[in-house]
Amino acid sequence: MSSQAKPAPLQVSTTVDPHTEAEMDPKTARAAKRIKIMRVVQSTLSAVLSLAIAVFQARVYATYQNTRSQEGMWPAVPNLMPTILLFSVAIAALVFDGCSESRVPSPSPFTAVGWRCWFYS
Repeated sequence: MSSQAKPAPLQVSTTVDPHTEAEMDPKTARAAKRIKIMRVVQSTLSAVLSLAIAVFQARVYATYQNTRSQEGMWPAVPNLMPTILLFSVAIAALVFDGCSESRVPSPSPFTAVGWRCWFYS
């Protein structure tokens, strides 16, 4: 048998919390805070504008539905596809912008853990 000594087990410090972020210098911390604020503002503005577009398009479609039987109000064959398409894209943008600010750290906002919308938190 060989007389090789076994290596000592790795010592792990219990005083360091692995879930805390590494300490940053003040300049980097301020920049990170500004970026976080800008991301929240951008996401909020995008969600609000998407909601406004969706409401406007829904109002146009409702107006058409209420006045389509009146003579001379609309063309014989109105093209409603742009209105319906813009309404659907605005709703999709509202949902995805609302869900983009995930409170749970995960590799992707589309994972099972990361899929938390701002209106659920």
